[in-house]
Amino acid sequence: MADEKKEAKAPKGDAPKGEGAPKGDGAKAAGAKGGGGKPVKKTSKGASGLSGPVQTERGFVLHERIDGDGGHYNSSLQIPGGLEMTTSKDVLEAMAVGNGPRRVLVTLGYSGWATGQLEDELGRNGWLNVDAAPEIIFDTPVEQRYERALALLGIDPRMLSQEAGHA
Repeated sequence: MADEKKEAKAPKGDAPKGEGAPKGDGAKAAGAKGGGGKPVKKTSKGASGLSGPVQTERGFVLHERIDGDGGHYNSSLQIPGGLEMTTSKDVLEAMAVGNGPRRVLVTLGYSGWATGQLEDELGRNGWLNVDAAPEIIFDTPVEQRYERALALLGIDPRMLSQEAGHA
């Protein structure tokens, strides 16, 4: 994030919208910034985590589509690569009785940006982006996801430095 703190606005309704909501096609995962949430609980079907400082009572369920059609829940956003992000509680109710998606990542809260801030950070190469990889999201232990995502870009985190070089 930028040096100065900006107040994020909470989205209204069941799905994130407007300022402070996730932007883009959702198929990208940030590797260099943030690095993911703090795990709260690991379950047999996935992990739940705390993702950001804004509205920590608000839940997001990232999951694989149940079938090619998607849209089985009241508030889902289809993400390229066969994933969906659902914010309505009906997905949790389905999971509770064994009818929900098989592979899930449940997070609480989100991080927001001021209008144009994220686009500016992306334009300045402040983020590393990789295509969503379900095997990393759902099958890789949380503490290994950062390194596995960087490996998709051919980057070894041991070769990264916080110091700038001048040639």
